Amino acid sequence: MRKNLGDGWKRFTLQEVKTLRSMIGEAWVFTDRKAWETFSFARLTREDLDAILRVGNAVDRREMSGADAAKQVSGILRRVS
Repeated sequence: MRKNLGDGWKRFTLQEVKTLRSMIGEAWVFTDRKAWETFSFARLTREDLDAILRVGNAVDRREMSGADAAKQVSGILRRVS
């Protein structure tokens, strides 16, 4: 992801990076391994990562469960892979 975004990666705050890691980790837990292996993280755009951050923020505000968040993040990953 960092390579694909280049200097754009530097615009993410430490908290945003932690949220991205957390949400991708949740997706890993709830995603079938065969599907996981097809995901291409290098294809994620800034817009995709912003969408994942919105999901993470919804979880932080307790507006969404971790399982629902994982499904949404997996959907984003499937879409770009």
